[in-house]
Amino acid sequence: MDHLTTQLKQYISSNSSNNNIIKKRKKALAEFIKYGFPKTNLENYRFTNLSKLNKLKFFLPNHTIKNEFNTKIEDDIQFPTLYFLNGRFLEKLSKVPDFISIESILNKEENFQSPFGVKYDASANPFVYLNTALINDGFLIKITESINEPLRIIYKMTAGSENLMNHPKFIIKASKNINATIIEEYHGENTLYFNNVSTDFNLDLNSHIKHFRIQNESSKSYHVANTNYNISKDASIQSTYIVSGSNLHRHDINVILNGSGSHIDLNGLCLLKNSQHIDHNIIFDHATAYVTSKMLFKYILSEKSTGVFNGRALVREDSQKIDSIQTNNNLILSKSAIMNSNPQLEIYADDVKCTHGSTTGQLDENALFYIRSRGLDLLEAKSLLINGFANEIINEISNKKIKEYCTDFLENWLGKLN
Repeated sequence: MDHLTTQLKQYISSNSSNNNIIKKRKKALAEFIKYGFPKTNLENYRFTNLSKLNKLKFFLPNHTIKNEFNTKIEDDIQFPTLYFLNGRFLEKLSKVPDFISIESILNKEENFQSPFGVKYDASANPFVYLNTALINDGFLIKITESINEPLRIIYKMTAGSENLMNHPKFIIKASKNINATIIEEYHGENTLYFNNVSTDFNLDLNSHIKHFRIQNESSKSYHVANTNYNISKDASIQSTYIVSGSNLHRHDINVILNGSGSHIDLNGLCLLKNSQHIDHNIIFDHATAYVTSKMLFKYILSEKSTGVFNGRALVREDSQKIDSIQTNNNLILSKSAIMNSNPQLEIYADDVKCTHGSTTGQLDENALFYIRSRGLDLLEAKSLLINGFANEIINEISNKKIKEYCTDFLENWLGKLN
């Protein structure tokens, strides 16, 4: 913990910041130190061991890293994009529409406030405090007009990022009656680093956002994230998560449905191999009456990988006429892979329609036999069945370019399976 205190002191001494922000940073770090890195005796971290992360030392970027960039990512799909390399914003490569306002997250005190909380959730997320203390880059993005093309955020780590840690924060605010698409991507070359990301979405009346989050980082890296959706009356979020990278991935997703007619549709596809560990902890807070939610997360686990899914739907006392569906389906490709699934309902109202379910299984031997009888070899037959399982998520993507991008992503991952 002394190492983190030293990092904060060095950051403050080399960056201009007002005294109130410095106080907020120091207070947040003190809160993180009080909690420490979560241990497995906490219910929300029961199946996620962070002991290795606790023993490692990471350093904030000093902005002297060589300016490398792999243009392959840039060329995949051409959309307005904010580029980040090794914790640094690349303004020359970035371009956004004029009517989208972006401003650095570092200069305003309100950006250092903790994100909104979920009622009935007494647990603290220490990584939110750590992000607040050590924020080193990020933007407040204000969308005041509907966007025809997606706005893309690419966060890239290269081989020159060994032992770096980044704590970016993004706040996306959509005005009334907005339609927009946000793509949030994290990529990394094969080196050790730590990303601790915080992303907040605030949707005003009758705004509709499609959010795609793609994580394909180094197999040596650690990726921790906290995403918050605050959804107002008649507004909606349609979100798709594609996760395949990092040695350890922990993502806390908090949703507050704050106005009648608000809705969220959250889909996730997690692709695990080797000894990767992917953990999602999701809370839907149905904070008022007449709101709806739908959640579908799928994991595909191979080799010695492990997965965790905790999904909780909260319905408050006066939140009547709720319709909520929560599903977690998991496909195990190896006898050594382990999946821990825990869908939950916590309901304090009586006029609601809430369901949840979870399945975990292997490829159907009869289906494999049938496909092979049609002339395909074993590997081709398995790939066909896995594709069918995964494509329920990808087929929900309406944007043709993004759908093709995610399909290629899946095919590349399948091609590397043994």
